[in-house]
Amino acid sequence: MEYLFINKNKKVVGHILVGIITLLWTLVFWSGGSFALTRLPSIAAMDAIKFMVIPSVVFYFFIFKLYISGPDFRVTETHLEFIKKGRVIQSFSFQECKITTTVTTFKVNGISSGKLREINVDDGRCIKKYGIHLGKDDFNKMMSLVNHYSASEN
Repeated sequence: MEYLFINKNKKVVGHILVGIITLLWTLVFWSGGSFALTRLPSIAAMDAIKFMVIPSVVFYFFIFKLYISGPDFRVTETHLEFIKKGRVIQSFSFQECKITTTVTTFKVNGISSGKLREINVDDGRCIKKYGIHLGKDDFNKMMSLVNHYSASEN
């Protein structure tokens, strides 16, 4: 049996963040293009529009892919896998690795400002930490499955 956990939270936040950054970046290009259009008579209108639009679109997709493309997670009876674009990029066997969690709460002036959920993978040589961008319920369910399958392997 396998369970797939989709990285939902990062995708929603990413769309909003990338949209805001792209809007600001587009304003920079639009101001540069309008400056070139009004100050420099030798530049044609289409060249100025290309200068304004093309870099903004390229910037959006570059930042979108960079930020949004975090891994999804699959828990099987023998492994925890990180999946990106349909391919397994990292796999941890429950027989070979001990997997634990760390949840860090960040506070500003006593007010909670967020949580960082991490898994710690001890393979016998070193402990590696991986940030997990899932909601609280999905993270808890994923870790309960990992703990269940890890206990049955040992």
